[in-house]
Amino acid sequence: MSGTIPFPNGGSGGPPERRTKTDILISGIYAVLPAGSLTEIQEKLKDRGLDVSIPAIEQALFHLRKHCNQYGWSVPHVKRGPGGDERLYFAVLRDKERRFHLPSEYQAYSAHGFNGTIRHIANLGRNETVALRMMIQHEKRKPVRDGIEELIVDLEYVARKARSLARRSANG
Repeated sequence: MSGTIPFPNGGSGGPPERRTKTDILISGIYAVLPAGSLTEIQEKLKDRGLDVSIPAIEQALFHLRKHCNQYGWSVPHVKRGPGGDERLYFAVLRDKERRFHLPSEYQAYSAHGFNGTIRHIANLGRNETVALRMMIQHEKRKPVRDGIEELIVDLEYVARKARSLARRSANG
């Protein structure tokens, strides 16, 4: 991709001679944000000369979130905005002390995304404990059964904490 921009806050994705296709795509994503959908990101990238698939963009966002210290920024998970239907992908810079700097115009989106994440953790924990309870009935090895039981206890604890936090967060 020609005309890629450097990453913010000194993040580089590596030296120019070692930059991967993922690094170049992440640089392009940074250049086209904010965007309301993955399709919009894809279209803006295409306008900049980078023709990539939605799955490639999703993979790049996954990589970016996992390696945000390297890049100096990330894109928070925001499934739906505060109005309910709108989505928004936006960049959040991360400084050398690893603090995120959320632009004020996106705080409502971030708060809504936080609540959604907490509810997701609560639901996922509850669902996975049910699956593990089914699995444990068919496991013959006692050490594995014991490990699964410990995991169930831990997941139930995390799910309870997440439900409690979601309630407190929803109530202000």
